[in-house]
Amino acid sequence: MNTDKKQTENLAESGNCLKPMLANRLPRFRAWDDKQKYMAIQGTPDLETLASFMHHYSDSKFLMQSTGILDKNGVEIFEDDFLLDIEFDQEEGNISSKHLVVYDSENGIWCVDNSYKKDFSSLVPLVDYFGKENLEVYGNYFEQWDINDIPRQ
Repeated sequence: MNTDKKQTENLAESGNCLKPMLANRLPRFRAWDDKQKYMAIQGTPDLETLASFMHHYSDSKFLMQSTGILDKNGVEIFEDDFLLDIEFDQEEGNISSKHLVVYDSENGIWCVDNSYKKDFSSLVPLVDYFGKENLEVYGNYFEQWDINDIPRQ
């Protein structure tokens, strides 16, 4: 018996076959449809769904990729999401701020804009800033009209 075939059968039986591994590593996207004011989210991260989604939304100027990270409530974090940061101050009580999720292509990492002016002059790696247990999605750039004055990168 061919050992390569036997090894492939064992991997498939144990649930470690190539297709599920590949599906878990494919990026997920969402796109903002500016005409209909609608956020389209790609379904299952497999090649067929990805190809179909890209066919429909590749012309969108507002295509956003998932970071692959879930917030503390199990919500998937995407590019252009706002993450809520709550700090406690003795005099003021709880102080909250919102940070836009951006991709730092120079360093190849997902970050938040931590600059005072929200001008992308201080990008901090997402998990370094919040810690994994404190990440919380507040909304996104397109559906949270109260914070739309913050610029996109």
